Amino acid sequence: MQFRDLWTRRSERRKQIEGEGETSCCCCQASRAQPPTSRPSWIASRGVLAFMAAQLGFHALPLPLAQLSLQTVLKCGQSFRWSIYPLRASLPSEPSHEYRLCLQDRVVCLRQSPDTLFYRTVFPDSPVSHEVETARDAETLLWLRDYFQLDVDLVKLYDEWSEKDPVFSKLRGRFEGIRMLRQDPWENLIS
Repeated sequence: MQFRDLWTRRSERRKQIEGEGETSCCCCQASRAQPPTSRPSWIASRGVLAFMAAQLGFHALPLPLAQLSLQTVLKCGQSFRWSIYPLRASLPSEPSHEYRLCLQDRVVCLRQSPDTLFYRTVFPDSPVSHEVETARDAETLLWLRDYFQLDVDLVKLYDEWSEKDPVFSKLRGRFEGIRMLRQDPWENLIS
């Protein structure tokens, strides 16, 4: 694809975004909706939030904060590669931050509401077929499940630990959603 074609497509997308009342981030072209002057009460529902995220290219993974708290895990000193960008959230059910990580050939963007993890992947190459895009999304989801160890039921572990340790039982609310990351060994060594 010619540079001119890419520039034209980018300009058209920018006009579309500006027409929808959004701002665009140049890093991964992730859009953030500007809060409208008034919002209907139904906007806080989970289905509408997932629909809005899908419009921005995010996929929804049902995952409560008790299982994973991005705000806590990504700031606790385990990993230093995540960039954190504040979002304009006007309701508590909306994501307030976006977390981004450059991973091999892609940028992984994450947002979190109280009951859902939203993720999307941005690649530097031109648009690809639907099959390739689907395969890439599946690969990103596998990486997320492995990296955050989502196959481990954190609430169940906390319940077991609380039964055996009265001190942990009193403090478990302070550590809600904290997980050990399964990082690449080299990343773990140098960070």
